[in-house]
Amino acid sequence: MPSPVRTKPVSGPQVRAYAAKAQEYADAATDELDAGRFIAATSLSIHAGINAADAVCEECGFA
Repeated sequence: MPSPVRTKPVSGPQVRAYAAKAQEYADAATDELDAGRFIAATSLSIHAGINAADAVCEECGFA
């Protein structure tokens, strides 16, 4: 039997918070990349992607 879909209502400010975190991680990743710190840039890029996906999923009600 498949698990029930777990969703939760979120507000606009919560979605914007995920998007802001994604942007902050992306900006930090760019800084690290420019400084030649490639492992840190990679990790920060991954976190940026996760937060961006959270923002999209929360906005669409898939989280």
